[in-house]
Parts: sequence; structure tokens; C-alpha cells
Amino acid sequence: MLLSLSDLHAAHERSSHGLHRHNLRPRKHREMAVFVQENHLSRHQTRPFRHGSHPQPHSPPADPGLVRPQRPRKNPVAKPPVDRSLILKILNQAKNSPKSRLSCLRRLRSVVNRNESSRNHLRAGGAVEFLASVFRENEDPFSREEALNILQQIELSDSDLRKLLLDNDEFLKSLIFLLERGSSQSRAQAIILLKSAFDVADPEYIIGCWWSSVHGERNKVKAAESGAVAVLIELLLETAERRACELALTVLDQLCGCAEGRAALLRHGGGLAVVSKKILRVSHWASERAVRILSSISKHSGNSRVLEEMMEVGVVSKLCLVLQVRCSEKTKERAKEILRRESRVWRDSSCVPSHLRSSYPCS
Repeated sequence: MLLSLSDLHAAHERSSHGLHRHNLRPRKHREMAVFVQENHLSRHQTRPFRHGSHPQPHSPPADPGLVRPQRPRKNPVAKPPVDRSLILKILNQAKNSPKSRLSCLRRLRSVVNRNESSRNHLRAGGAVEFLASVFRENEDPFSREEALNILQQIELSDSDLRKLLLDNDEFLKSLIFLLERGSSQSRAQAIILLKSAFDVADPEYIIGCWWSSVHGERNKVKAAESGAVAVLIELLLETAERRACELALTVLDQLCGCAEGRAALLRHGGGLAVVSKKILRVSHWASERAVRILSSISKHSGNSRVLEEMMEVGVVSKLCLVLQVRCSEKTKERAKEILRRESRVWRDSSCVPSHLRSSYPCS
């Protein structure tokens, strides 16, 4: 007896072999087959599904027992502080074995990152003096940068920082050297320590050391790129002490001799304003240096945005005032030169007070 194809297919589906193949298929395929059979659909017939009438292919299984429970997240456990005896052992090993010094410094860095108690043990164990000596005397750049990294993270007290700066000026010179020639990370850390140094030490002493190192075009560029301009501007904003302002403006004048220094001054929101403010308020020397800085900005970086900012912060009015008061002829000539150079933009501007407009030089 011959059977049709549909009869053969039905018989096969009823057989245990067909049932076995049905159970081996993926779950979503089995559920779809049941849906087709219950709704009397042929194998190749299509019918639009109603919302909610069939299981979504990517929906989670209905049986909650088949869902794998998520493991609860563990709260990070605070690391215990390092014992002081271990810190002393690492320090002694670093002092007595130069070959293992770098690995010991890296172990100390892991200690300082633990918690405040570990940092206190480091300070009490004499780590500050040892790290300062490594930073001053070691010729290995990796060891120097590692020591500076730890010193910056150890959160030095004012007394520790003052002792480092005043007991031996080699530490400050090494800091300035790294500021000019170190990696980007070490320069950023040197800037942080220098900012702290201005709070605890004489600014004249710090800027004097800095001044001795910025001669030469390459040194200027390195110092400007490392953030020295921003540090000097912050100092000018915070201090009114005559000698400190004179030294800061002198170094800033040197740094503005390169394009990187001028760009750094213009990036700082208070750069032009504080330089202009120091004119005629500190000394003849400070006024001369400030006018020199403004001359460099006007001559080499005087685009429309910069010239507009110079008007807004009072640079134009201050330069007109310089022409009316008693000051050095060199400063007056340089102020007059700036005003003539930018007369097309500044001369008829409303930012120049009427009592000063008469002193504006003719083109």
C-alpha cells in the first residue's frame, strides 16, 4: 500500500524517533512547533502573530528554577596597614643595596597607596629623608621619578616641606631640573610640590633658583610646557611682596620670549589681567618687566581675540596711564609702541576713559 507524503510525515512525527528529534531541538524551536500545531498551521504557511500570543525568542525562561542566580558582589575589603617593621626593612634594603633600590621604591609606592596609617608609618620611619636623598643624588631617572611620585603621594607636612627646601637647595634645583627635563607625569608632580613650596618658603628664594635655570631657548620651552607660567601667575595673584613680584615678572618675561610661554599665559584666565595690574603698583623694575611681557604678547600673539581681551581687562587704559606718569623712558617708549601698533583696534574704543584718550599716541 502506497502512502502519501503527508501520511508519512504524520507517522514519523508520532513515532518515538520523531519525538526524540523534537526534544533535541532548541527550546524556542520546540515552542514554535507547538504553536504551529495548536493553531493548525501548515509547515510553510505564515500568519501574523498577535502581541503576546507567542514567546519572545530572547525572553527569559518561564521557569524561575532555570534562571541562574547572580552572585552578590563583594564589597572591596580595605587593605590592612603595613607594619612599621616591614617599612624599616624595605628602607634598609634600599639604602644598603643600590641594585635593589628601584624594586624597593616600587614596594614603597604600593605601601603609600594603601591608607593613611601606612603613610604615617612611612613618615615616622624616615622615608621622607631617604626619598629626598634619592631624588637629589641618584643618577637613575627611573629611581628619581619613583621617589618624587612617593613624595607627592605621601602628603608632606609644612614642616617636612620647609625642611627639604631650606636645609639643602639641591632638592629645589633637582625639582626645577625635573620640571624642565622630566616626563609629563613627573613634571606635573613637580608643579604640585612647587605650588606647595610657595606656601611654606620664601618665594624670592624659590624664584631665584628658578631664574638661574630658564636661560636658553630649550629650557624656556621645557619650563613653559611643564606649567611654570601658571605657577608664576598664581603667585602674582596671591602676593603683593615687592621682591617676589619682581622676580616672578622677570622669569615670566623670559618665558614669554618663546611661543609656548605666551600661549600658556593666554590660556590662564588671569594672565593678562594680573600682569597689567602690577604696572605702576610694585616698582619701576616690575613695571618695565610687565610692559615687556605685554609687548611680546601684542607683537607675536596679538590676534583679534587677544586684543579684545586686553581691552576688557584694562591693559589699554594702563598703557595710556604709563604715558602720563613718571616712569622710565624705556618703559614709556615700549608702551607707546604697543599703542601705536594696535591703534586701529584700540584708539576709538569706548574702553579707553576720556581722560586718558588724549594721551593715546598718534599713528
